[in-house]
Amino acid sequence: MFYTYQDQPLHKNTRDESDQEKDKLLLTDYGPGPLSVNLKKACEQNDNFRTVLWTGNGLQVVLMSLERAFSIDPYFSKTSDQIINVVDGSGLIKIGNSKDSFDYQSFLNESSSIIVPLNKWVTVLNLGNDPLKLYIIYAPPLFASGTLNKTKEDAKKS
Repeated sequence: MFYTYQDQPLHKNTRDESDQEKDKLLLTDYGPGPLSVNLKKACEQNDNFRTVLWTGNGLQVVLMSLERAFSIDPYFSKTSDQIINVVDGSGLIKIGNSKDSFDYQSFLNESSSIIVPLNKWVTVLNLGNDPLKLYIIYAPPLFASGTLNKTKEDAKKS
């Protein structure tokens, strides 16, 4: 339900819970305006390797789905601190000071959250039989607004 103030929507991108149950959220970049969204449901709905859901000036929300036995290849977090939140599935995250030396690792499952500081190497592996569904908050944004990569191969090309 929209709440109005002088006939203007109070929250332009807000949808009430009954609307969310009736139809799926359009997975697109809603930034930089206000957005009220159930991130768990958005993640569960996302079947793309990477979908940018919201981009602002200071942070970005990215949905990811890793197929069975897939991983996020090791990358260096040179521009963004990150918070990785697992919604569904199980996996492993490794974090370290070099691509060949990960000195921190943690198993991931539903409701796991990992904070990744700037200037660390990171990799995430799906260890389960089902897709690993997660969202990552980057501060500041890492990807171009509206980025959508259906597959890992598409992401490598961009």
